[in-house]
Amino acid sequence: MIWPMFRFVANKMKWFSADGIAIEKFSRCLKAVQWRKRSLSLFNTILMSSSRLLLRIILFSVYCVLFSLSLWLTNPSLSGHIETISSVAFSPDGQKMLMGSHDDTVTLWDSKSGQVIHKFREHINSVNSVAFSPDGQKMLTGSWDATAILWDVESGQVIHNFRKHKSVVTSVAFSPDGRKLLTGSWDDTTILWDAESGQVIHELKEHKKTVKSVSFSPDGRKLLTGSWDDTAIL
Repeated sequence: MIWPMFRFVANKMKWFSADGIAIEKFSRCLKAVQWRKRSLSLFNTILMSSSRLLLRIILFSVYCVLFSLSLWLTNPSLSGHIETISSVAFSPDGQKMLMGSHDDTVTLWDSKSGQVIHKFREHINSVNSVAFSPDGQKMLTGSWDATAILWDVESGQVIHNFRKHKSVVTSVAFSPDGRKLLTGSWDDTTILWDAESGQVIHELKEHKKTVKSVSFSPDGRKLLTGSWDDTAIL
């Protein structure tokens, strides 16, 4: 009964290490543990036949400890962030992944090898939102430090540091042509930026509370914002 349940979960979910980094599928980890079927069969027999609640708790606790240890032993090299991962994104070609974290860093990963390409450390507070430009050559990050940063993906260098917001930057987006940027903030505003010059094009102040999400239309002529004031504005 227990083994089919775990096998079903393994096929449907991905598990995460303690530091928040995605690791191998649960099913692959289970296959790597030689004792899994034998131990599960033994546990099934005892759990089904025993009427003692304490014995069931002890046996299950031992299994959980052993299984957690097996996950750690079979995935020793996958690490990157030490706190919550708040935002993720794929590059347009799918070759790279971007992760922003509450440890104040942004990590660029190779999606095939699972290796870190670069770690970006310019922000001084949690990173809330990350996005790739349409051509995959730039990336945009928004942070609790009230800034948004435009980066060069290849070199890891800062292109622009946008400092107009007065509070946390909650959401960021590129226009479809990559020439404009959009940032939403706890200061209840949305700002449209010129990606090349780093200058403000327009500051939108219609929302009465935090702007939580921002997006461009496919043709880049409209933008959509969502807020804690229970409204979305086109």
